[in-house]
Amino acid sequence: MESSMQPISYELQACMVDYLYPRQVMLIKPVQLKMKTQFRDLALVLTSCRAFLLHHTLPLKVENTFSYLEINDIDIQDLRLVVLGTETSFYPFQFMWAEDLEQVVICVTSAIRKIFPNLSPGPLIRKNPELQDNYTWISNHLEDCTSNQGPCGGFSETYAALCDYNGFIVREEIQWDIDNIYHSQGSKEFNLLDFIHLDTGMPWLAGDIRTPIERQRGSDVALAVASLSFNQWFTKLHCKDFRLKPEICKQIVYVLGRSKNIEELVLENCGFKCEFAIKIAQTLDNNANTMLKTINLSGNHIEDKGIAVISQHFEKRQQVLQHLNLARISVTAKGISSLCQSLTLNPSCSKFLCHLDLSGNHGIFATEDSSNVFNFLTHCTSLCHLNLSGTDCAVHSLFESLHHGCCSSLSYLNASRNVYSHRKVKDLSPTITFLNNALALQHLNLSGTKLPPDALRAIFQGLAINEKISNLHMDLSNCELRSSGAQVIQDMIVDVSSVSSLDISGNGFNSEMVTLILSVGRSRSINHLSLGKNFSSKFNTSVTDILHRIVQLLQDDDCTIHSLSLADSRLKSGTNVILNALRNSSNLTKIDLSGNLMGDPGAKLLAKALHINGKLKTLIWDRNNTTSVGFLDVAHALKRNFTLMTMPLPVSDISQAHRMNPQKTEEALLQIQDYLQRNNKLTNSITGNTIISQEKCLPASPRPLTNIEHEFQEAIESLEQ
Repeated sequence: MESSMQPISYELQACMVDYLYPRQVMLIKPVQLKMKTQFRDLALVLTSCRAFLLHHTLPLKVENTFSYLEINDIDIQDLRLVVLGTETSFYPFQFMWAEDLEQVVICVTSAIRKIFPNLSPGPLIRKNPELQDNYTWISNHLEDCTSNQGPCGGFSETYAALCDYNGFIVREEIQWDIDNIYHSQGSKEFNLLDFIHLDTGMPWLAGDIRTPIERQRGSDVALAVASLSFNQWFTKLHCKDFRLKPEICKQIVYVLGRSKNIEELVLENCGFKCEFAIKIAQTLDNNANTMLKTINLSGNHIEDKGIAVISQHFEKRQQVLQHLNLARISVTAKGISSLCQSLTLNPSCSKFLCHLDLSGNHGIFATEDSSNVFNFLTHCTSLCHLNLSGTDCAVHSLFESLHHGCCSSLSYLNASRNVYSHRKVKDLSPTITFLNNALALQHLNLSGTKLPPDALRAIFQGLAINEKISNLHMDLSNCELRSSGAQVIQDMIVDVSSVSSLDISGNGFNSEMVTLILSVGRSRSINHLSLGKNFSSKFNTSVTDILHRIVQLLQDDDCTIHSLSLADSRLKSGTNVILNALRNSSNLTKIDLSGNLMGDPGAKLLAKALHINGKLKTLIWDRNNTTSVGFLDVAHALKRNFTLMTMPLPVSDISQAHRMNPQKTEEALLQIQDYLQRNNKLTNSITGNTIISQEKCLPASPRPLTNIEHEFQEAIESLEQ
């Protein structure tokens, strides 16, 4: 047997490499394979994820092949004999030299370790006890077999092996994105939306004219997801606003059942129902090694049936849960009550849960079942972010629960589109107590919640007493405050030093705005003020008085307001009062004039203001019926304005203007974009301490300056002033 086995010539090896292209050949060795009663001389060719048995003669022919993923046993029976066991058969290989066997075993086990970085191939190997001293190289190799992973933890190798095992063509686009984009950015978030375009979304039909590559695309994404099961690089799995297909959902469940590295799961608005949510919960029950800390299943129809199983998982869950988002999941008060009861029974949830979002589940606080929710909030001391908007939550009861729970840690609270109380409340002390003792509150949103005057006063009283917080963003828009609420704000706002951003738009203040603005102007902490949708639909003297009061406020040297929003006020020609004042404003750095229908005359005045104003950095002005003429006026003004940095595209007006005059509209927008880009470059150079002097900017030769050089010179002079 030994004498009949011959080495493989270099010429034949080169032919084998060409024959198996584009597969990368790692090793070629002559072997004798026992088949029934005879031995056959073959060439064992090892690639990155598959072994081939080829004939020694031309033309080349594949005798057999198997994937490394099929190997379940490596039995080393002698120094030159190894038996590889797969799912379907056994391959007894006799080698010419013991070194050949050693190289083959090392090559195969290294490939397996690259495909499955979190698994050791050691348990696959069996050794002859009589020759134990001859196998020390195996132990040494297995110890050193953990290095040399590819980009992103060798994701591409794993994905290629899974494609090979399942008989699919490797999608190089997936590998390129991972190896280049993800790797260069150090991203550990695997976002399905980056690859979902590979799924054509078309079922197989009789007479389907698509190529086999096109037919497999849905499985490409599924196999890419499956690769995460064995990957140690990625810690986040994300998908948003895309309906997931069953094969992808199946692989997500598989990943959650095996992975020890996935810490964040976001499947927002992915179109699945309670059955898939139940599978996720059951899978997490069976994975004792899961590191999942963030779960976002919002926007899916989980319903009470699904939330019941999820609740059972949270009750007995031993791992830490930090972030839970179950917004808009079509659940009732009964389902949320079951969930919060389970969270309360699990001590780790009360100690470590930082983010909870149950928003958009209408009516979950409208019954007595809500007592379990308030009970959990009373016991949870770790919450930093809480969103209960649109849940019929009673804000009064919520404040009482939060005072006993996460009062010291809560930084974000969204209780918008709710009610203050489901019944008449006389004792307002819980509101005052919570807001007085809040230590970290930075965002308070009560928008769309009808607040009685007494409740509003209690809110401001609590904030006035609290000296521990600052830079609070407070949203009281659309709360139906009207004249009584305006009076409360006038009385209390000066005493509140913690609020830096105040939104009181859409409250029907009308004529009360005159005195209200005067009171707000006395505040020394507010730097952003939203007043939109508070003006009468008819432009009259009271509206004029209000606008002049705003102008007077902004021109006051002691005014702390740097950002103003008058959005959706439909002021029309009344906007001119603000625009004229904008020329000499030394305080405002940001203004929102959207939805005021000021037309091209307003755009002309805005352009004049931009010619002179040297403080404004952000301008928002969509929905004003601006045509290409107005855009050109603003573009010409920006030629001499070197301070405006940001102007979100007024998409609504652009679409209308483009239909009427596409050429002029495009011309204006290109100019606006160029000038804003110029301003940002100038500012970046100054903030980076790289102000270029005029001598360095301009050439020493006496030739006339170009237009661009003139603009740059003026920009430097303007900024230095």
